[in-house]
Amino acid sequence: MIQLYLSRDLAKDLASLPIEQAPKEVSEGAIIWYAHRVTIMRRKCIIAMEYQSRYAMVFCGLTQPDFKNFSQLFSQRLLQEACVITQLGEHLPEADVQLLCELANEVSMEQNFACHNDRSVQSHINQIKDHLEDLVLRGGYPLPESPDDAMRFGLIANDMLRKTKNHKDYFVPLKVYTGFWLGMIRHVKEQVTGPILERGLDKELEEGLEQAVSDKGSEHQVIAVDFVKKCRR
Repeated sequence: MIQLYLSRDLAKDLASLPIEQAPKEVSEGAIIWYAHRVTIMRRKCIIAMEYQSRYAMVFCGLTQPDFKNFSQLFSQRLLQEACVITQLGEHLPEADVQLLCELANEVSMEQNFACHNDRSVQSHINQIKDHLEDLVLRGGYPLPESPDDAMRFGLIANDMLRKTKNHKDYFVPLKVYTGFWLGMIRHVKEQVTGPILERGLDKELEEGLEQAVSDKGSEHQVIAVDFVKKCRR
C-alpha cells in the first residue's frame, strides 16, 4: 500500500481523489511518499519523494486530466522507475523482472491520500526543485515532461548525497531505493524457496541494500508475506 501525503496546494489540484484532511495511523507495511506541487515556467509539476530513501520522482507539465488520473500516473511511473533503476548495472533475470512488476503493481494497487507535511522531506523536495529550476531556467534545458526525460532527470537528482536523522551517515537515494526493490525480490524468493545467497553485488549497492533492509525490514516482510499468500490462493 502507498500512503501519499500531499501539500495543501496539491490537494486542491487532486480534489477529485478521496483525500483525508488529517492523516490517520499508517497501515503496517505501507510505503510513505510525500508529494508537493511546484510551478516551473508556468507549468505545474509534482515532486514526489519516498520517506525512507528520499528517492524522488518528478511529474512535469501536468494538465487537468493528469491530475484527475494521478493515481494511475503514479502507479505507472513507480513500476517504470523500479524496472529501470534495478537494471542500471546489469539486466535482471527475466523471472526477477516479472516478479518485480507484480510486486510494484501490488504495492501501488491501494493508495491512500492525506494532507500532511514533514520539514525534513520538504527540505529535500526543495533541493530537487532548485536543481530542476537550475537545469531549466538557467541551464536552458527543456522541462522533462515525458516519462523518459523525467526518469533521466531523476537519475541525476537521486544520485546526490542526502542526510536525515534516521541515517548516521550520508547516503545516496538512488542506491537505497534500488536496494529496497532488490530486497523485496529477495524476500519473496526466500518466502518460497528459502534463503538466497547474494553474489557479485557492487559494494556500494550492497551497502544500500543492507541499509534498505535495515530501515524497511518490517515493510519487506509484510509486503512479501501478503504477496506470497495472494499468489498461493
